[in-house]
Amino acid sequence: MKKIVILAIAVSLLMVGGFVAFLYTMGKSGEKLERELKERNNAELGIVSLQGEHEYKTFNTQTEFVDLILSGENANVMNPAQKTPADVYSVATSQNVHNQLARMEDKKDYDFENPLIALNPYGTFPNSLYMFFETKSDCYLKYTITVQDENIPDFTRTMNDSDGSGYSKHEYMITGFVPGMENYLCIELVSDSGDYVDSRIYKINVPGSVYGNPVAIPTEMSKKVEHMSNGLFFCYGMGNNSIALYDNSGYLRGEIPLIKDSGVPIFMNTADMLIPYSDNGFARVTRSGQVTGVYSLGNYTIDTALEYNEMGQMLAIASDSDRKTMNDLIISIDLDNGKVKEEADMQKILKKVYKNINKGKKKPDKKWLMLDSLKFINGNDLIVSTGKMSSILCIGDIMSANPTLKYIIGSKDYWNDYKGYKDKLLIKQTNDEQEADTEEKEEEAEATPEAETEIDNILEPEPEEPEIFEDFKHNVGMVCEVISGSGDSEDSDSGARYYISLVENGVTPSKLQRYLINEEDNTYRHVSERELPEGHRASTLQLNVDNSIIYDKTAGRFCEYGKEGVPIISYTLPAAAVYKNSMKEFWFR
Repeated sequence: MKKIVILAIAVSLLMVGGFVAFLYTMGKSGEKLERELKERNNAELGIVSLQGEHEYKTFNTQTEFVDLILSGENANVMNPAQKTPADVYSVATSQNVHNQLARMEDKKDYDFENPLIALNPYGTFPNSLYMFFETKSDCYLKYTITVQDENIPDFTRTMNDSDGSGYSKHEYMITGFVPGMENYLCIELVSDSGDYVDSRIYKINVPGSVYGNPVAIPTEMSKKVEHMSNGLFFCYGMGNNSIALYDNSGYLRGEIPLIKDSGVPIFMNTADMLIPYSDNGFARVTRSGQVTGVYSLGNYTIDTALEYNEMGQMLAIASDSDRKTMNDLIISIDLDNGKVKEEADMQKILKKVYKNINKGKKKPDKKWLMLDSLKFINGNDLIVSTGKMSSILCIGDIMSANPTLKYIIGSKDYWNDYKGYKDKLLIKQTNDEQEADTEEKEEEAEATPEAETEIDNILEPEPEEPEIFEDFKHNVGMVCEVISGSGDSEDSDSGARYYISLVENGVTPSKLQRYLINEEDNTYRHVSERELPEGHRASTLQLNVDNSIIYDKTAGRFCEYGKEGVPIISYTLPAAAVYKNSMKEFWFR
């Protein structure tokens, strides 16, 4: 019996030891994965100090690489004649290029060692390389672009593919080359399981910018650059009919041609990019650069962001050349048939306001409203911002035949002058109401614990409840964040509760404000605020992960701020607007 007990104890100890060893191994594996993810993130951030040793920065005489030659008898890169923007944004022209590439791919077996390479065949992404090859098994591609300049970071990315797990037919648009320099492209083939398969190095002399965009722009970095978000800054309104793409270190990594620069930002999903190539038209472009659709707006022009309504149409704030006013229409563009439809006329929705503003005038006030941003929510409503009136307006049933004014957030002093509108004003909660509301929520939380929603942390932490901001003053760059919840959570009704963030430019210094909108009880509440550095005034606002990106058009400067409101890095560049895109799920993993 004693032996049995000893044996049982021994087995138990072995099992415990094995479990501890398993936990230790799992911990080590988790640490390794976390370390690898951090290294990959640092490599992709594009900051020299974070990249550590540059694997491809220094070449010796034994390094083997293939020269990519663009012209002459020894040319090994397809280099089509340069197209004008009018030719670029043509479905027929783009289809002809696609057919030509398809014929070449059918005639020859292109593999990793001998891929088909073309310099910007569609004309949509200058100084980018189209690459096609096939592999015998599922693989994906990682690449690094490097130049012989220690001050310029490597550009490292992992390419996106059709199903997210690698595949055997590979078609890519390789971007990130530094214009006007000798670039080395180092590509690595990785198996579906993440193992190294093969690699090659190419050298290419990349032409300079045909638009005159500077290769490097002035930057000021803080000591917290590791907190930057991944991506490229898309700079609009450069005055040269192009969109310039800059990395986190301020180096030019790409350009997009335009017929006429409207300053309207690109809209992107996982398969297509919508490029506003003029102030009354935009094009649908695939990952590889092919133009598959061109949409003309006719008499309408737009100069603010496009918004997708999740039903196949893009929504936009527009002006009609036949009218005497600006930015007071909402139009939709059907992505299937290109049909343009006027969804809302603000002169009708705000009829009394329009009439009062223009009372006694021979000509209507051209900029009487000036809508400046929009957000489609709940599958039904459109929220628009007007800095001219320092107000937020919600238009209900926007896609119906009779859209209506659902509510207003703004100054009582302004809207109380208009009979029939003051009942549309959401009630601004007082400090006492907020405290009571907070106590009630704490009691509910004790009764039913709830997980904190990720959205609550975007502009947090806020140590104390801020004073109520009197009203919206010259608001800029509205961003709407819909709350997601489930079950009995108070946030489960995403159609009734959401956050609105915007910049208040009517105060010194300007402030990034955040409000909680509650349609159920017709209230809004000031949640948090963040002061911008003295003198910074916003022209565009973007929330990117935990950070905010604000462009100051007057100063010609844009800056990325951390979640505590501390500037991480700022750039100097005259433009009309700046937005950042990670390009994840479009070009990159």
